Amino acid sequence: MRKYRLIRNNFYNVKQHNIRNMNPMLLLTYTVICLLVAYIGKDRTLKFWGNFILSLLLSPVLGLLAIAFEQRMEETRASSSTSN
Repeated sequence: MRKYRLIRNNFYNVKQHNIRNMNPMLLLTYTVICLLVAYIGKDRTLKFWGNFILSLLLSPVLGLLAIAFEQRMEETRASSSTSN
């Protein structure tokens, strides 16, 4: 029982230690990369903020992948105007 308690306490201490010592520069770099991905996708269907939130929540790599498969706004307007 004591061994289990030591393992459990060490796990929680490591978890809290990592959160407290998060490098602010790493967080800033991640946010800037997400902003760049959002800027690349500003003329797509999700626009700037949609792409920013998508890349922030998932990852910038998946955000770029989503941008690659999104349609451009001009293509969306052209396809909707020809169908009407």
